[in-house]
Amino acid sequence: MSPARIALALAAFAVGILTFAHLTGDPPGAVGKLAREFSLPDTTGQAHASTEWAGRVRLINFWATWCPPCRREIPALIALQQDFGSRGLQVIGIAMDDAEAVAAFAQETGINYPLLVGDQDVVELAVDLGNHREALPYTVVIDRTGRIVHVHAGEVTQAGLAPVLERLL
Repeated sequence: MSPARIALALAAFAVGILTFAHLTGDPPGAVGKLAREFSLPDTTGQAHASTEWAGRVRLINFWATWCPPCRREIPALIALQQDFGSRGLQVIGIAMDDAEAVAAFAQETGINYPLLVGDQDVVELAVDLGNHREALPYTVVIDRTGRIVHVHAGEVTQAGLAPVLERLL
């Protein structure tokens, strides 16, 4: 086999492994750890600290308006906030995106939870919360005591997250 074919085979294998890893979620290395506190601006520039939602179960979703799977999962996140918000859930969207684009998308889709924005600081926070592949979308569930109890790389569904949230609320 020629060196070019070997390189192509190795590249195809690597893509297959990365695709499988992406579709099956992130390794649970962050699960059980205390989530670090953070502060990020909303779409108007006002800073919000994560301590604002202390004592609530927090579902933090890292996303971007230019990311198709991110856009597809927004209705599920809206429904989860609607269904579980009164029981102590707070969905928080953290966009690696332009604040104006996020605000326009939020208005268009009727997002009912806080949206924070940033760039490199968002990437660093996501990595700190277990997203070592820097995948989007990426979702973290944090219990009332501040411990990470669930992580998922890739698109989430309402049916997939509801059982996790039911146990915590």
